Amino acid sequence: MYPDDWEELSLGSVAQIFTGGTPSRNTPEYWNGDIPWMSSGEINQRVVRSVAERITSAGMANSNARLLAPGTVMMALNGQGKTRGKVALLGIETTCNQSLAGIVADGRRLLPEYLFHSLYNQYQDIRNITGDDARNGLNLGILRSLRVAIPPLDEQQRITEVLRSVDEAIAAADDARKQADATLVTISDEVFTSALTEGASAWQKAHLEKMLDKIIDYRGVPPPKADGGIPLLTAKNVRFGYLDFEPREFIAECDYDSWMRRGLPKPGDIMFTTEAPLGNVAEFPSIKAALGQRTLTLVPDTKRLDAKFLKWLLLSKPAQDLIWSHATGSTAKGIKQRTFRKLIFGFPALDEQRRISSLLEEVAAARDRAKGCIDDYGAMKVALLSDLLSGRVRASA
Repeated sequence: MYPDDWEELSLGSVAQIFTGGTPSRNTPEYWNGDIPWMSSGEINQRVVRSVAERITSAGMANSNARLLAPGTVMMALNGQGKTRGKVALLGIETTCNQSLAGIVADGRRLLPEYLFHSLYNQYQDIRNITGDDARNGLNLGILRSLRVAIPPLDEQQRITEVLRSVDEAIAAADDARKQADATLVTISDEVFTSALTEGASAWQKAHLEKMLDKIIDYRGVPPPKADGGIPLLTAKNVRFGYLDFEPREFIAECDYDSWMRRGLPKPGDIMFTTEAPLGNVAEFPSIKAALGQRTLTLVPDTKRLDAKFLKWLLLSKPAQDLIWSHATGSTAKGIKQRTFRKLIFGFPALDEQRRISSLLEEVAAARDRAKGCIDDYGAMKVALLSDLLSGRVRASA
């Protein structure tokens, strides 16, 4: 039930809905003109401010493409993966292809930005109308029959202002994340290029194995798995710079000692995936865990090598390029342990290693804080969408 001063109406009664068209690709004079043309993949922009392709006036005249004004709500009718049912708000005038619908709200009753949030909030329900079969796309009839809860215009405006402020906070946090990522790449490339060139004469060149206390290798026969017990970590859990406990697999407590006879890693030792995927790196966690397929655990000689420095070295583009240049295999590329351990890197003095790793850890922490903000604001937005668009919470003046 909605508040008494709200209406629930079909989308077709408060908006005009159009599809687009694609000029023939076989007619060159239809393309590379000055009229923007939006494709389905560009629906992933919250606000569409640019599109990749252009058509000519002849292309528009000889297809179903039509110009749609800024403020039009776009919805994907078809598309791979999660595309179908996604919405975006036009920030430019553009045409579009036939797999997109342009929804033009009747501004006397419905604000475009409010409609965008309403349809965004109905994403899963809209997808459920046609089921999981990718061949079953949406159509104009389905869109016209969608129900939209419509508060008074002034309340629509207040709702959009609240949600816009959250979106702006998410965008600011995402900008901070991107800046931290860019800083990591810049520092990493500058620092670790020296690890692989002759230019850093003060850095000791050595085979990787010479800087390690040992390599713990549990590749080969798969471990005995159980429904519960001690977490089992395999290449599927080692991501690029961090550990992900999904998918969750286990080894029975009673099997742990007999399985882990090749060596027990310590928290902070470096896990490296040798194939499927090749080159992922993470620190071993501070919990009891067993090791499984396609990973090596590198135990540094702490008198010569800082573990975090090793992590950042192996994550760097110069090191990744070197690793991949020694990979073999036709379908899934991998590197043999005997090859990997003989790779030559440059290593500065231990104090400098720690300074470098400390700087990179600080930037990574800033990136992770930004990611946390994005997650928090995202959860806040989900709650606000549910409350504000149902009328359970009123956006007061």
